[in-house]
This record gives sequence, structure tokens and C-alpha cells, in this order.
Amino acid sequence: MHQTARLRLVLLLPFLLLLPIALPAQQAGVDERFRQAREAAYAERYEEARRLCLGILDEVPDYHEVRILLGRTYAWEGRFGEARKHLEEVLVRAPRNRDALLALVNVAYWSGNHAEAARAAARALVYHPLDPELMDRRIRALTATQRYREAGLVYTRLQRTSPGYGELKELRDMVSSHRYMNSVRASWSYDHYSAVFGPSQNLFLQYRRETGMGPVLGRLRMQRRFGENGLQGEVDWYPVFGEGFYAYLSYAWSGSPLYPEHRAGVELYHRLPLSLELSLGARHLILVGGEEVTLLTGSLAGYFGSWYLSFKPFVIPGSGALDGSAVLMARRYLGTPDSYLWLSGSMGVSPSERTFQQVEAGIFRLQSWGAGAGLRHELGDAVSAELSVNYERQERLNAPDRYLDILTFNVQLGYRF
Repeated sequence: MHQTARLRLVLLLPFLLLLPIALPAQQAGVDERFRQAREAAYAERYEEARRLCLGILDEVPDYHEVRILLGRTYAWEGRFGEARKHLEEVLVRAPRNRDALLALVNVAYWSGNHAEAARAAARALVYHPLDPELMDRRIRALTATQRYREAGLVYTRLQRTSPGYGELKELRDMVSSHRYMNSVRASWSYDHYSAVFGPSQNLFLQYRRETGMGPVLGRLRMQRRFGENGLQGEVDWYPVFGEGFYAYLSYAWSGSPLYPEHRAGVELYHRLPLSLELSLGARHLILVGGEEVTLLTGSLAGYFGSWYLSFKPFVIPGSGALDGSAVLMARRYLGTPDSYLWLSGSMGVSPSERTFQQVEAGIFRLQSWGAGAGLRHELGDAVSAELSVNYERQERLNAPDRYLDILTFNVQLGYRF
């Protein structure tokens, strides 16, 4: 061996001997910082977690678990574009990385882009076809985009391959609630008045059909109030307009003074991140005498665990002033989409027109407040029932500043097929 070569070998030998010791020590230091980053992220100290992650990635660019955690911290703050960028970078280098694929599905779902979440879950299942969490996410995304048949097929596969999966019952209830394309519902209510008026009764029959353009409902309302009978026909449609948008379109007609002659409604809904929903719309009524009333409305609603909360105001423009009312409603779900307890409260103007002998424009500017509670429960795979009670204190039409107490009892039965 040449003398110079021997000298180089002698000089490098200590480093070569120490290398197996130095590399594990370096890796141990990186792993410790990753542990600290995870603790910071789970404690919602996201900036600290990201600083640690970026420091690690400067040294070890292919440490995929670190980059996935970095992406998740952005997602948890609602910064979905930045989260997606880091997760896609992992998948460029490691297309089969299960954690990155799952995180990408979650990012799309949390951002309200359910169609993209369904596509991302399908992409992930190509590499991990029996992964129960990925099938779970695809079922939820397909259900959110009303692709119920596909959701049912994925659920069947999940049930067969992972019968012990913890979310199986919830997913079964989710899929079964949309398995039926038709439903009918009947409701009967009884109003008791504290003074002036005798009791009244109300009945409605409803048919609902799920379609590719959103559900369509037909409804017939019947009343017997203060010695008079009335009928009203109504059609509602909830068309879907792409990802995250759908609408409420409604028209009702009646030849009875117990109802408006014509009533039309329109409202546009938009699903927001964090399981929130915002809407804006209007109602327009043409009364039997030819008078017209317009109500502007909207809503802010959202799911919070097993709770659903909704705030819905009504505003009546005109006469140089804005009259209004608001309804607050809360539901506590009991394990299935069609089983829940609910509470509601209302205050302001725009009372229910069905509590008067004849619908007149003046009733929409009377003061009222009320509260209600009810229970809806599934009695089987296709049958549900609801019981509710509502109290309302309402200003009299012909006696300002004097009030009626109205107690309403309601029973409903529903059947899906």
C-alpha cells in the first residue's frame, strides 16, 4: 500500500470507529426533539411544535412522521392549504405512507370539501384496501355528498373485514338512515288557549323522496281552528349545488283564510369548516286579502360532538323600521341521526300564523316569546316517533299589550321505505 494511502487510513480510522456510536446518538437526539414536538402539538402549542419539526427536517428531510405532524398542526388551526402542502410532499417521496394518506383525507373533510375527501380516501384504499379507518372516512365523505349507495357498499366491506371496529355502530346508523329513498310522516297537534279562543287541532301528512338533485317533499296541512276548517298544500326541495352548497326552495298554496293564499321561501346554505353551516334567505307571503309580507332570514348552525345548535333570526322590513325575532334550538343526539332530544326558545315578533282565526299582515308584528322541548326516537330500523310540548306567550291581535298563553302538544310518526 502506498505510504500516503496508509497515512490517510490511519487518520480516518478513529472517525470510522466512532461512526456507529455517533449516528445512534444523533438519531436519539432527533427522536427526543420529535417527542417534544408531539407533546407541544397535543398541548396546542402549535408554533413551538412547528419550530421543532422544521429544525428536525433541516437535518433529516425524509423523516416523514415529523412532516406529517407539521401538516397536522396547520390542519388543527384550520390552515388547510399549508397542511395539504406538507402532506403531499410526504406522498411524493412515499406514496404508500398510510398516516399521510389518512391525514390528507381528514384535511379535506375538515375543510368541508367532502367530495375531495371521498377521492382522497379512495386513493388511500388502493394501497391499504382493508384499513378500517380509511373505510370509515370514505363512508362519512360519501354520505356527506349524498352518495349513499357507495357508502353502503364500503360499509358492507368494513363490517365483513373488521367486525370489531369501534365506530361500526355509528357508521351503520349513518348509512341505514339514508338507505331508504322514501319516507312518510304524519303529525297531529293540539293547541290550548288561556282565554278568548277554544282549542284548535292541526294535522299534516308528508311524503319525502331522495333524488340525485336533493330531497323533495310534498306536504298537506289541515286545520280545524275556531269552528273553521282549512287546507294547505306545500312542496319543498333541497337542491345540491356542488361541494358545500345546497338550497331550500318552497311553495305553498291555500284557499282558506286560516293560511296565507301563497307562501314562497328560498334559502341558500353553505357548509363551513369545523362542522358549521351558514344560510341566508327570505320568505314571501301573499294573504287572502291581497296584502303581502316579506321576511328576511338566515341561520348559523353547527355540530359540537353529540350536540347540534342552531340560531335563526327573522327580520321584517317596512314602515321605516326593522322588526325581528330569533329562534335558538339545541339537539342532543342519542346515538343515531333520527334519535335526539331537543330544546328551543324564541323571542320577538313574527309569531306563528296558525294561531289566529284569520291570517292578517298585522299578526307578523305582534310580540311573543316561547319555549319548547321534544324527544324523537327510532322504534325500529324504519320507524320513528316524536313527542313534544311548546309554550308560547303571545300578544293579542285586537288588544295590544294583552297576552294569550298557548300550550301545544304534538305527536309525530315516521316510516322509511
